[in-house]
Formats: sequence, C-alpha cells, structure tokens
Amino acid sequence: MKISEFSKPVPAQGIFARLLGKKDLSYALGISMGPESVDELEKELQAAKEAIIDWCSKRQKKDFILFTVFANDTVCQAIRTNLPEMCRGDDGLSANLQGVHIELSLNGKEKLDI
Repeated sequence: MKISEFSKPVPAQGIFARLLGKKDLSYALGISMGPESVDELEKELQAAKEAIIDWCSKRQKKDFILFTVFANDTVCQAIRTNLPEMCRGDDGLSANLQGVHIELSLNGKEKLDI
C-alpha cells in the first residue's frame, strides 16, 4: 500500500480574505493498493482506515480521497462492497468524511464515486 497526500492553494473563506488575496490549502489523499486475495484486502482496508483517520485529524480542509486498486475480479468485487461501507457506513469515518469526494479506480479501467 502506498499513501500520498497532495495540497493546492485555494481562495480563503470570507470576502475580506478574498479581496486581500489570501489563500488556504486544500488537501487530497491518495491510497494505492494491490491486494492479491480477499484476506489480504482486509488488512489493506484496515491500514487505509487508519491512514484516513490520521489524515482527518491533521487536516481541516479535506476535499478528495482517491483509492487506486489493481487486483483480480474477486478482490475488486469485495472492494466494491467493503470500501463504501467502510467510508460511509463506519460511524468513526463517515462523520469525518462528510463533504469529502471519494473516488475508487479499479485496474485503471473502472471509476466509481463512493
């Protein structure tokens, strides 16, 4: 698993801040994984959950999470089921991820919004 964080400057909130040209940073998180089995996927998802919790605790302006997964069809099907449940159904994560766009890319061919 590889975890990367990205940031870009965006206009600050508030009319006076914008008039003065102030900028804030907007953050995105990229998580890449390639589990070979469903059993390995469980460990990868747990590590991803811990990384997301850590990222959320450090960043106020969170905009985007991209999961990139390269795996066989069985694992991809398990990811389609388990990842949305983890991100949107888990009480600890869903509260922190409200308003954050989450995208899943499977084998570079299929993209899903979560």
